[in-house]
Amino acid sequence: MRHLALVLALLACAALLGGAAVGQRADWQPLFDGKSLDGWSGDRTYWSAEGGCIVGRSTDAHPLASTIYLAREGRDWSDFELELEFELVGGNSGVQLRSAIAPDGAVRGLQADLEDGPSWTGCLYDQDGRGVLVRRGEQVRARADGTRDVLAIGDSARLLSNVRVRAWNRYRIVAQGPLVEIYLNGERSASLLDEDARHYRAAGRFALQLHQGPPMQVRFRDIRVRELGPSEPGAQELRPRNVPDGQAAHWIWAHAESRDGEGVVLRKRFTLAQPTTWIRGRIRADNSAVVSIDGALVARNDAWWEPTPIEVQHSLAAGPHELVIEATNEGSVGAVLGEWSLDDDAQPRLRLWTDATWEATLAEGSRARPAHDFGDERAQPWAGAEAGMKAAANKVDEPLPDPSRFALPDGFQAQLVYTVPRAQQGSWVSLCRAPGNKLYAGDQYGAIWCVTLEPQRHPTAVPRVAKVERVNLPLTGAQGLVWAHDSLYVVANSSKAGLYRCRDTNGDGALDDAKLLRAFEGDGEHGPHAVIAGPGDGKLYVMIGNHTKLTDVARSRVPKTWGEDQLLKHRDDPNGHAVGILAPCGWVASCDPDGKEFELIACGFRNAYDLAFDARGELFTYDSDMEWDMGLPWYRPTRLLHIVSGADYGSRNGNAVWPAWVPDSLPATLDLGPGSPTGVLHGRELTQFPKEWRERLYAADWSYGRVWAVDLTPAEPVYRGEGRVFVKGRPLPVTDLEAGDDGSLYMTSGGRDTPAGLWRIVWTKGAVEAVTTARPSSARAPAPRPRAAKLEIDELHASAAWDAAKRGTFWSKLVAAPIPAELELARDRLRVLQLAWVRLGPVPDASRDALMSNLLTAVARPEYDVNRQALELLCVARHPQAVDFGVVLVERAPTQEEQIAYAQALAETDVGWNTETRARMARWIRKSRSYTGGNSFAKFVRGIGDDVAKVAAIPADELRDEPTTIAAAAPRTGKDWTLEELEPLLAGIVGGRNHARGRELYTQTTCAACHSIAGSGGSTGPDLTGAGGRYTLRALAENVVQPSRVISDLYRDTVFTLENDTSVTGRVLSEDANRVRLLLTGLPEREQELDTSSIASRRPATVSRMPESLLKGLSADDVRDLFAFVLAGGDAGDPLFQ
Repeated sequence: MRHLALVLALLACAALLGGAAVGQRADWQPLFDGKSLDGWSGDRTYWSAEGGCIVGRSTDAHPLASTIYLAREGRDWSDFELELEFELVGGNSGVQLRSAIAPDGAVRGLQADLEDGPSWTGCLYDQDGRGVLVRRGEQVRARADGTRDVLAIGDSARLLSNVRVRAWNRYRIVAQGPLVEIYLNGERSASLLDEDARHYRAAGRFALQLHQGPPMQVRFRDIRVRELGPSEPGAQELRPRNVPDGQAAHWIWAHAESRDGEGVVLRKRFTLAQPTTWIRGRIRADNSAVVSIDGALVARNDAWWEPTPIEVQHSLAAGPHELVIEATNEGSVGAVLGEWSLDDDAQPRLRLWTDATWEATLAEGSRARPAHDFGDERAQPWAGAEAGMKAAANKVDEPLPDPSRFALPDGFQAQLVYTVPRAQQGSWVSLCRAPGNKLYAGDQYGAIWCVTLEPQRHPTAVPRVAKVERVNLPLTGAQGLVWAHDSLYVVANSSKAGLYRCRDTNGDGALDDAKLLRAFEGDGEHGPHAVIAGPGDGKLYVMIGNHTKLTDVARSRVPKTWGEDQLLKHRDDPNGHAVGILAPCGWVASCDPDGKEFELIACGFRNAYDLAFDARGELFTYDSDMEWDMGLPWYRPTRLLHIVSGADYGSRNGNAVWPAWVPDSLPATLDLGPGSPTGVLHGRELTQFPKEWRERLYAADWSYGRVWAVDLTPAEPVYRGEGRVFVKGRPLPVTDLEAGDDGSLYMTSGGRDTPAGLWRIVWTKGAVEAVTTARPSSARAPAPRPRAAKLEIDELHASAAWDAAKRGTFWSKLVAAPIPAELELARDRLRVLQLAWVRLGPVPDASRDALMSNLLTAVARPEYDVNRQALELLCVARHPQAVDFGVVLVERAPTQEEQIAYAQALAETDVGWNTETRARMARWIRKSRSYTGGNSFAKFVRGIGDDVAKVAAIPADELRDEPTTIAAAAPRTGKDWTLEELEPLLAGIVGGRNHARGRELYTQTTCAACHSIAGSGGSTGPDLTGAGGRYTLRALAENVVQPSRVISDLYRDTVFTLENDTSVTGRVLSEDANRVRLLLTGLPEREQELDTSSIASRRPATVSRMPESLLKGLSADDVRDLFAFVLAGGDAGDPLFQ
């Protein structure tokens, strides 16, 4: 029933803050000082501060032609309680919540409405969005599909009668997650549960509205807000404080034989002799339940083995009341158990518990009956929460892979410690060790979980899980976890991204306090990631991805003069990735345990996920590649990096990536090829491993289901590495690594909502040598370079303050000597010349001839790196001989990467072209269209070719060969496979499949239009070459059958609503102040430009561009062959085809 669905959904919000509808509040903060508009922005010809009030006023003499706002400056607010008083004379006004404020003052977002009239005061409105959402006296669930469920919570006319016309009234507004409620003069007037992701805003600004129209005046006073956080102290207590001896809650249901999917309503009516202010207790449900008193939200539980504690500050008057539990069963038997204490502060007034005196009604409609009583908490089948929890944990989509089939060095064994129940505990992406034989793990999109292991029976026995408990703190998306300074430090990658310190303040063994130490601006898969403890220095170190802005730092070891430092035209990724992301990109910083002062250690990373110190105190990370750039001259593979203090590792947006050898950066310790870097760990804490394995660095690769083991050799300027695959599985999407208390290696697998597990790798061949620990050192300064280039670059860091004379002197010094003969020195000198051009401007006329002479000598040398840099300078300088040299270099280059690099330089000059060089480059442009690479390769190469054709004035008919595109498939008929049908079918994929048929179907079903595999295919979706290493069969099937269930932020489209009420959906390729360029959804691929003035609003798309029903019409063998082709990464030699 939709009524029940609405109530269930609304009450489910109570779990957002520790199971309570209203959590612990911070101190009140005034938003108005009572005397000025300081901290507010708006048109002060209409807004003023008068008599202790904020006044908005329009008059006949000063009319208002369009609605305006007074916006509160500063931070965004997410979960809060807002109170204010208002007086309205004429017209309409409102209080904006969680709103977006445009530069021109326009406001979009939720509004608590005000009106000098009978209709809108006490309502909830979506300004410049969905319009009227909740009318006075309504409780509304705004569904994801745009429909709404409506439930009456009060009489609209009676609520209106409480409004004092043209006098002072009071609003109290509470926002917690998707739940927003308005209280008008003390009574709840509107309640919204917002599940519509197209419009929902988790945070935003406050603003006050003055509506256009006839003259009016609105006054506001006593405006204050407080942030809502964790529950009040005592929320961890699992039983009410006044439980009489001999009385206990019982498991109850509507009848003895419950059915799968059955819903029931359980009621208890009671009378209070005195008013109460607190509701305390707990609830357990098999399988889910929501609890309300007189329609007010109290708690939710969906894990019967783990009671939800209840500690809700909620006033109840003396007199009759009703306690209601609405519960749903899944599987066999269903039941709920709960107990409550209604207290006046600390004084208990009444205790209630579930038993046979409750009234039960089947949710689908039946007469009321006494509840069936199964017995107390010890009744079967619920007795023994530990055993029950483990049984529940095994109720997952499909078995995780058999660890005995993982590839490991001789003597090691992989063990599955715990299978994560995805529906309840999500998909784990982070892991850390803590005292008490505990491990903490973070769900990518959900809560933090605490795993307690039983004492180990034998060193090589599979560890037993004693219990898995949700950490009852309002933190989600934990990608970094470390136990240090008697606290759990968390890097949350969510709408509340930041570094948090979590503590147990009452000594009961459970974390109950989360303090935000530093908020980070950015989230998602390239957001904030890791936190680790320093090597004996008492500091914390954080690893932050390149879509997160650099936080305020007290000190920086990196000179704060970073830039793109790119001589040639900047080319953004043509598929829209990281457009506008500029230096310093990803960064590492340290801070004190209280997070007060941050120091920047190094920057220029792309999207490294984790950090690790070796036994000497040297810091390492595993940085990601931009796999869409494969085949391009600026592509860099995944790289193991030795993090040296003060270094910039040169990751930049688009084609601005620095070559690895430049003297203003540092090279990689080891290139590891394509992959998706995740956890990093040094073996110094793996005391159970043999000595040679303790000295290695371990780096996890999510895409290819493997963990590298790397031997490190001290060297200058960075350590050198030699790698080997330590463990590999199919699938094994490894997300994090940690050393256990037992000295073995623990791993989590999961991510992007794939089935998750906790694993251990243990040494099984007897005793190992004793551990000796090297003396750690702090992160060291870079080793002195024996090259003059570094000194010259250091000078350029300070060049912003130079006058023209000093710039000229520096140029004269640079060009005075010829380019050195030694390759390394020649590259260095050319890099300095390019940086001088970028930082100082073009070479002065006095030095130009000497520079050109040096460059003409260098461009004729045989070394690619020298040729490339010299040609780039010649082309930017528009030297008349640059084209002749460049065309020859393009034709002689042995690789497509080198050819593209030279062509990109030629695109900079329109001088020196003739009929012959135009024809030769036209041939190359046509030829380049057959080259292959990553997802963005073809578009980059096409853009470079188009620019060459433009500057060279190549006639269009010489470029007539067009690249082929994959057309959309014709509609198919026949069977459309469901997930339930696919699961047993795919279980039969063990070998003997048809590779040729799988490859044919990969194109026929249009998979190849968007997804590359083994270097062939489209660029719109993820590369599937490593899909078999990260996805189980069911997870892969889910992504095909339900493509919109999980959409990576790398591939999510944006929906633009235009001023003419039409909409356009696509991926943003580029954007500036005037226009947005989109790659539209659908095949064949098309682009469209929008004028920014035509855009009314934008929101993330909730529907994947990947179409449904891709398998429609395929036979069972067809489906098996297609999935085998994907799982094998297109490799005909894979065992699936043998």
